Amino acid sequence: MPTRRGGDLACAAGNLRSACSNWLRASNYYRTSEVFLKLDDRRRSAALEKMRACSDLVVMHRSPRGERVRIPCFEDSFVEAYFLRAPGADRRVSVVVCVGGQDHFKDGHLHTLLRQAHARGLSLLLVDLPGQGASPKNKANVRYEVETAISCCVDYLIARGDVDERRIAILGDGLGAAFASRAANLDDRFAVSVSDAGIWDMHERVSRMTWMSGNDTKDAIAAEIRRMGRHGGLGQVRCPTLVTFGERDWLDIGHATEMCRVLKEAGGGRDAESFLHRRNRRVTCADRQSDDRQ
Repeated sequence: MPTRRGGDLACAAGNLRSACSNWLRASNYYRTSEVFLKLDDRRRSAALEKMRACSDLVVMHRSPRGERVRIPCFEDSFVEAYFLRAPGADRRVSVVVCVGGQDHFKDGHLHTLLRQAHARGLSLLLVDLPGQGASPKNKANVRYEVETAISCCVDYLIARGDVDERRIAILGDGLGAAFASRAANLDDRFAVSVSDAGIWDMHERVSRMTWMSGNDTKDAIAAEIRRMGRHGGLGQVRCPTLVTFGERDWLDIGHATEMCRVLKEAGGGRDAESFLHRRNRRVTCADRQSDDRQ
């Protein structure tokens, strides 16, 4: 079984590929063990520290070497992140900013996204937003929208000087999809947005409003989606957008199709498409074309 010790031994023997594989697995095991502990269990902090230690080893021993970065945002807060440059990338790289939900740890994206992104020449900025992971939980920050912190990440990438600012994407995983879609709605510097069930945030609000009114039929929900689309929200997203749904998700594919239609109307007739991809058990929604991006 891959372990932290196994990674250390492989590193000492000069086999960095095996070492990173062991450390990455060990990081995931520590995270998995923490999930089953109660919030007041003293073992939680120890498990998470071991998880971060293993993740740091993976980042620092990859080729090219990754970076641990701390991005200032708000007043006394910051975003903890890993910057991982793709092997053989151009001098100015294309980067995907990866965000998750409230219980997210950037270490999870290290485990699930790193290999696939680097195989496609994409560099990554894996982030713990304020209140996530190792980033501080500060009550004073609740007056800020989380997408403000995401914009700080874009500021950081552009200031680096080695990032192609025309090729910065955002990916939202799980409940982080709402963060990603809202960030793309307010910050026009993203070249593309990818969200796992990215209209979840809007769909939740629509469902709650229709349920409280006593009219929660599919037609009523679709009408409310149209209304919200006309009065702000995702209608302002200018970059191409991909939204994915599980084939048997509770979200109705008809609502996703309706959302695509609203996006197309809001975009002055720009392309929006809804289609079912059963092979990968995903339902995908909107592909928006901007005026000045390819």
